[in-house]
Amino acid sequence: IIREKGQAMKKALGSTVEMQALCVSLKPSCIPQGAPRGTRITGGPGAFGGSNRGETPYMFKMGLDKTLNGKMAEYLQVSGKVCHNLDPNLIVKLEEKKPVKKAYQVSKNEKKIHKLTKSVKTSTPEVATVTVDSQNNIVTATAIAKPKVFHDKLSDSTARVKEYCTESVGLLENLTKDWVCIFQISDCVLIQGSKPQELYPVGSKVQVNANLIDSCNRIQYIASCVWSKSENDLILPNVIEKTMISAPKMDLYKEINSLVEKKEGAVCPSNLPSQLDLKMGKVSKILDDNFGVIKQDDKMVLFDTCDFWTSQEATAAQSGKSLHSLVSVGDSVHLHAALV
Repeated sequence: IIREKGQAMKKALGSTVEMQALCVSLKPSCIPQGAPRGTRITGGPGAFGGSNRGETPYMFKMGLDKTLNGKMAEYLQVSGKVCHNLDPNLIVKLEEKKPVKKAYQVSKNEKKIHKLTKSVKTSTPEVATVTVDSQNNIVTATAIAKPKVFHDKLSDSTARVKEYCTESVGLLENLTKDWVCIFQISDCVLIQGSKPQELYPVGSKVQVNANLIDSCNRIQYIASCVWSKSENDLILPNVIEKTMISAPKMDLYKEINSLVEKKEGAVCPSNLPSQLDLKMGKVSKILDDNFGVIKQDDKMVLFDTCDFWTSQEATAAQSGKSLHSLVSVGDSVHLHAALV
């Protein structure tokens, strides 16, 4: 972060801080997934043009410099230190953050809350107590699980060999088991004279470049390159686009994904519509005074008195009526619904 670069930095005087870390990992053998990592540019110093000051050229994600400059400004503000000889191009001013107090007011029209249980007693939720929010969604008092995020591309991501479907096709799974990726032996970096399944046995860690095909499927990604990570390896960026994947590879993906779904007895959510608008269904079961199930063709829809409109002005819950007093099993109803 000082003006001097490369070897000249060693001769710099009067600076308390000379460099800023891009990433710090507690595991020296790897860099955490999602951490800022550059791609080394071939050609050596001067590859980007301009004066040659002995730098090693790297390419980073746009906007990283602004993020780092903001962190440095926060460090200088909190520590109270003065960094001499600082590059003026890196100095940014921090905006003052004013605390905003939010007061929660209970609305008279707030949706009533029902629990799918025989007990109607209300109590303050304790640690790890399961409760529901204002829309009858089940939440945990301690924490709400974060939804899985599927990136369009995986570049130099760490995974583990999950299984081999055939002699030439296998599946990879990331360490947190959030996604599954199909790969072929032809995608792997091989050593002459070695057998692929011995070089990449089940359970071994690998690096993979892959593209997202369908986040709703059991297998979400198709790999374009698989290799074993070593200290001397450079980062291999993913330069493959989804449109570049061949038709035979897509057919193989669909075939293996179908086999996996049948094996696990899974129903693919992608076959279900994201919502139902003004459909006709029949009440198949009444669970209690508040909850019931509607069958719409081959789909099952959960509903409660908060969703059941008895007039244009009020729902059953607002009118204080139970499901038993309104409908019976076999009754036809109109509905809107959303896929969960």
